[in-house]
Amino acid sequence: MENHTMKRLACLLILTGILILSSCGNESPTMCPTEGIGALEGYLLSSGQGVSAEIRARTMEGANEGRIYHSTMSDSTGWYRVDLPTGLYRLEVEDGGLSGGSSDTRDVIRVLPRVFRFDLELNRAEIRVGMPDEFEGRELSMWLNGPDNERGRQRAKVQDGWMEFVFPVLPPGSFSMALSIPMHNGPFYLPGTRDPLAADSLTVDTDRITIYEVDLGDTYASISGSITGSWQELQGGQMRVRAFSVDLQPLGETGCSADGSFTFDFFIPQEVRLKSSFRGIKQWLGVASIGDQGVFDLQPGDRITGVTLVESGFQVRLDGPGNLTYHRPSVAMFDEAGNEYNPDVNPDNPFPVGNLRPGRYFLHVSGYCQDEIWAPQWYGGAEMMADAIPIDLAEGEIQHLVMKLVEGDRIEGEILTWDGQRPERVNCGLFGFDGAPLCSGWYPWRRLEDGRFNFRGLPNGEYFLATQAYQHEFWWYPGTGNLEEATPIIIENHVSVTGLSWNLPQPWKAAGP
Repeated sequence: MENHTMKRLACLLILTGILILSSCGNESPTMCPTEGIGALEGYLLSSGQGVSAEIRARTMEGANEGRIYHSTMSDSTGWYRVDLPTGLYRLEVEDGGLSGGSSDTRDVIRVLPRVFRFDLELNRAEIRVGMPDEFEGRELSMWLNGPDNERGRQRAKVQDGWMEFVFPVLPPGSFSMALSIPMHNGPFYLPGTRDPLAADSLTVDTDRITIYEVDLGDTYASISGSITGSWQELQGGQMRVRAFSVDLQPLGETGCSADGSFTFDFFIPQEVRLKSSFRGIKQWLGVASIGDQGVFDLQPGDRITGVTLVESGFQVRLDGPGNLTYHRPSVAMFDEAGNEYNPDVNPDNPFPVGNLRPGRYFLHVSGYCQDEIWAPQWYGGAEMMADAIPIDLAEGEIQHLVMKLVEGDRIEGEILTWDGQRPERVNCGLFGFDGAPLCSGWYPWRRLEDGRFNFRGLPNGEYFLATQAYQHEFWWYPGTGNLEEATPIIIENHVSVTGLSWNLPQPWKAAGP
């Protein structure tokens, strides 16, 4: 223990001697810092060679701790100098988004009113990645993950089957190498894994250039094909293709070209499933019916081609009362087997529905959740699915449909405080016959500034009204805290219900004058 203490004391004395030798007493007057100002100067070396890069001084104490106080560029030989107010700093190196300097306290130095010699010794890494012929001329990016953070990004183009990434300013340590590949969910770690714990480590030393090489061309596989049909004419967006593992974990996605073609790249061959997607309508590829899930057993080197789908669809134009070009309707659709589809429609009128297999479909639209005045209906004007006009689609067929809308009914009235005053900002909601919110997936409450409510665009049916009392408890019409004691509001024969009124329980804040 005594020996260790003596060695440490000797090291401190040597360091003190070096700092004294580099003080202003040995510098020309023009090189000496002014009072309260110190200077750091030296070489920025990467694997022993001088490099030009940005050097940043980050404060490590005081009110501005963690902020970059000053930066400078080293010259072509690596020489730099930076003048700083006295204090504790950490030097960091930036070169095109690549960062050097470790989080170790050895990189932290206290600046005194003297000139200090402080060389930065970093390291260079070169990573060569072999790619399949299909990637020739394409550009990809790579980044390194160190023990504390990401160490910048580099881009490289595939030339003659190889990409070369150069990271010129790295601190000593081990790094995982992540490659950004289009279509893939999340990073792809070398030599070929999604698990960073299973990735190779790039070990960087201070006295040599670190070189890593891997060839991904031997493990690459692909699936290509085409999806053609209604989506190309309806212009409702791009057809997408998504890849899943056999346990339905998402692997990535790509889009179809204008001619319907697609290619999916896989650098980790495995059993995969492919699903097409267009505005909320999805279906599996390589299957004979809707309920099947085709599996493609990919092996290294496979090039599976000829995966095709000719899909069908239709365009729907709404014609009737209300704002039909601003509020998007709620759309539901069923096939003969009872499978439900929920297309993602935009506010445009007409709207497209595509990516459908040949078959018979039933279409329903509603607008009361968007406060529209028109009544919900099935295609053909029916109130019930059994009375709806079916939509029969052949393979690749596109139909143009018109739905004639009619005005719906309403439930209208007012909410008052216990003493008959108008409440200040009260929520009111409409619920179905089972007590569930009428608009599934929507916020069920409407905020009323004066207690008056008007629910429009309703079909025949049984409804319940509720408001939120204290601590979000429900208060049901005509004045009860229990749904079982509430009075249903019934719309029959398309006759609206108006003039309703019910009082809130005590206490309740009345609206001001």
